[in-house]
Amino acid sequence: MRVLLVSNMYPSAAKPYSGIFVKNQYEFLSRHYKHGYTWHMFAMKRMFTSRFGSLLKYVKSGLNFFGKHLLKKYDVIHLHYFFPLIVVVVVYTFFHPKTKLIVTFHGADVTNAAGNRLFKWVFSRLANNIDYTIAVGSDLKELIEKSLQCQVNRVLCAGINEKVFYPPDHVNKEYDFVFVGSFIYRKGIDIVMDSIKKLNDRSIHFCFVGSGPYMNELKDLQQNHKITILENQSQDELRSIYASSKFLLFPSRDEPFGLVATESIYCGTPIIVSSAGGLKEQVNIGKTGFIANTSEEIINIIRESLKMSEKDYHIMAANCKESNKQYSLSYVCKELKNTYDRLGNT
Repeated sequence: MRVLLVSNMYPSAAKPYSGIFVKNQYEFLSRHYKHGYTWHMFAMKRMFTSRFGSLLKYVKSGLNFFGKHLLKKYDVIHLHYFFPLIVVVVVYTFFHPKTKLIVTFHGADVTNAAGNRLFKWVFSRLANNIDYTIAVGSDLKELIEKSLQCQVNRVLCAGINEKVFYPPDHVNKEYDFVFVGSFIYRKGIDIVMDSIKKLNDRSIHFCFVGSGPYMNELKDLQQNHKITILENQSQDELRSIYASSKFLLFPSRDEPFGLVATESIYCGTPIIVSSAGGLKEQVNIGKTGFIANTSEEIINIIRESLKMSEKDYHIMAANCKESNKQYSLSYVCKELKNTYDRLGNT
């Protein structure tokens, strides 16, 4: 069986961890399922461009796809991120009608169009060509079915690499709370910063991993609080940071799944997350973490968590190490392989 994975997000020199989960899936499938399969990857590598530059990038990528793959036959094409590469993939299936098309929706590829009538109409027509639809979270599934009138066949996250994210044998809890993600409004970093201001407790050590528009404001806050800022961390470095933190703090406003939550849990670090999207599906309240949406709720949980006895904290950390196995890369890839088998043999 010939399977082609397609994605408009993939690691590049400019963005080394963009779409890392797609790369992880491709490498895992290629390594563990060799007999009877040939695996192929087409990805548009990410780079910083203007709006016009992005348009040219997509056009060039489409032409590149046709040049490399239009004359080749695949049993299954699995597209990550619906738009815009759905256009070139649909054109491919016009010439190869026996090819089965699977699409995994990751969120922004459909949420940005949910309120635009023209986009919804175009997207729904394109979605009619999909043979099997996957959403990374339950809330996203509902949005897709409502906005695109497209049935979602499966909710399945992108998968966390358990060979990268795991609890170390010995660790020093250097940070009390860690935020991991882009420093943008959607990720809720402003909520965390507001909580720090209101707490006004310089003994609490916060760590922020990422970059973005809130960087300067965060650096101003750093002047009067115990804050560490880390940029461009590798996956191995992230594991160490999670394990060195008592809690992950991630009150995102919109998160179709939110891989960072289970990455933290796999490292044995409990989570404090919002109820947005897939985040609420990853936390077992009181067992592996807590839910907080506002700065007031975060402040209350921070105060209570810092009062937690060492015994109770170790119990919660132990719970994390045994949780969320259904989100592992190995489980996700096994389920994908089974889906390819069913579709490719029909």
